[in-house]
Amino acid sequence: MSADLAPSVDILLAVFNGEAFLAEQIESIQAQSHSRWTLLISDDGSSDGSMAIANAYAERDERIRVLSRGRAWGSAERHFLYLLGRSSAEYVMFCDQDDVWLPHKIEVTLDAVAGAEYPQGRDRIPVLGFTDVAVVDEDLRVLDPSFMHYSRIDPYNLSLQRLLAQNSVNGCTALMNRPLVDLVNLTPPETYVRMHDRWVALVAAGLGRIVYVDDASMLYRQHSANAVGAARHPLARLEDFARYRQSTLESIRAAQSFTSVYGQLLPDDAARAAAAYGELARVGRLKRLAILLRFRTLKAGTTRCLGQVLVTMLIQREPGRSAPGRG
Repeated sequence: MSADLAPSVDILLAVFNGEAFLAEQIESIQAQSHSRWTLLISDDGSSDGSMAIANAYAERDERIRVLSRGRAWGSAERHFLYLLGRSSAEYVMFCDQDDVWLPHKIEVTLDAVAGAEYPQGRDRIPVLGFTDVAVVDEDLRVLDPSFMHYSRIDPYNLSLQRLLAQNSVNGCTALMNRPLVDLVNLTPPETYVRMHDRWVALVAAGLGRIVYVDDASMLYRQHSANAVGAARHPLARLEDFARYRQSTLESIRAAQSFTSVYGQLLPDDAARAAAAYGELARVGRLKRLAILLRFRTLKAGTTRCLGQVLVTMLIQREPGRSAPGRG
């Protein structure tokens, strides 16, 4: 297919003090086998030379546009959702500032999403595609050729129930089609999201489809400034009880937000599962266990699952009770 006929892809790059690796990431995008893309760069109030780098590349490549210069968003999720609202292409991708894309990254993910958009000849559905990544150090030396292996994540269970409890979608590899982007853009600005990739995954699982490509399409750099890094073993979280508890509370709050925004659009079973998970901190301990087991909103792996149940039993009960949702 010629470049003129290839689908258009918007790549959303949220930048914050990324001068150390930004040029390398931009150049890896320029080297993609799929060349019909637009790179939208926005800055979160960087104090380093990030914007000078971005502007220099934008001057030399008309496919690169700098949208925001120095506005302080304060969080990756707010920043990326702003960029998502500015996108107009048929397909949209998230991009982190410190990774390196392999040349086939856009092509392989786009092929997977395009092949899933029209199930059995029906109308186009919302689709999210994502891939594996190779975990590397600051100098791009490979630590593990598979993030999924490195972090012991099951990328094939992509049900809404699993994603409510544990996100397994690599947001830095995600590619969304326009129907999914339009749905995500229904999210009100004040909504509690708790990471943009998790939110997009919930929308796709509840109202469309997620496809996983078992291919390491990029180099996922691990360094001291990572906003979210790769966990080597589930025990790493169990040793830090406060962090595990906080993560659980955040997932419950995100389920409440998700139900508020999309509950009326979801199929009945999905709506009930999301509403029930959002109630976990507002009901008694036996009811919490019953919700986790009934709706199977459990993490993958025995250790993570047991840790989740333990923490859920021990979190302090919140006063009041929200609407129970359908059923």
